[in-house]
Amino acid sequence: MPGRSAVSNAAAHSGQKLIVAADVGDFFPSITHRQVYRAWHHTLGCSPRISRLLTQLTSYCRHLPQGAPTSTSLANLILHEAGAGVRQVARALGVGHTTFVDDLTFSGGRAREVLNPAVKTLRAAGFRLPHRKIKVLGPRARKAVTGTVLGSTKLSIPKKKLSKARSALHHLSVARPGSQEWESARRSAYGLISYMSAIDKRVAERFRQQLNAIEKGKIQAGKSQMIGSADLLVGRSR
Repeated sequence: MPGRSAVSNAAAHSGQKLIVAADVGDFFPSITHRQVYRAWHHTLGCSPRISRLLTQLTSYCRHLPQGAPTSTSLANLILHEAGAGVRQVARALGVGHTTFVDDLTFSGGRAREVLNPAVKTLRAAGFRLPHRKIKVLGPRARKAVTGTVLGSTKLSIPKKKLSKARSALHHLSVARPGSQEWESARRSAYGLISYMSAIDKRVAERFRQQLNAIEKGKIQAGKSQMIGSADLLVGRSR
């Protein structure tokens, strides 16, 4: 859905004392070409002929390929349809429930009770929720949902993300402007700052100011070097 992100998904569970998080195992490879066809035909309303053609274009070796630009949207549609029964159980128990790509999250006092129905319902649709990928986070546990840490009243940026942002800024400060290392560090820094901005604008702004200072300093230094080199060449020509 437009406007949804890993952060907004986590925010839906903010302040809950009990959270159950589960990941679908082998998510994309477990989706068959038949499920892809049903998504095009039944969910999106394409004709049988067009649905077959689109299935051929968006499937690989009879499965949904990971990394294709269409795969995430199709996977979300297919999992949403398969999880209708899970949502019904969650509503009946007063449990919050969100799905973000292959991450399923339940929150509320009776969140554990949704787990078994979810496992059975999704298994019938060809999905697995491996035990090793299920986390039950109680009142005292550190709660992280889709990469975002949940506090008692607000979200916070994970330490790993802060560390990655600092590393990206460091690499940017030592790389040569325009080089592959510079562009890679720059993309990483901008992406991380954008992510942080959705959680804590104050922290994100500090990183953004550092990024701007590094970029400005590097570009100015590069211009000074070019001017110096030009003066040297003029001196030699005389």
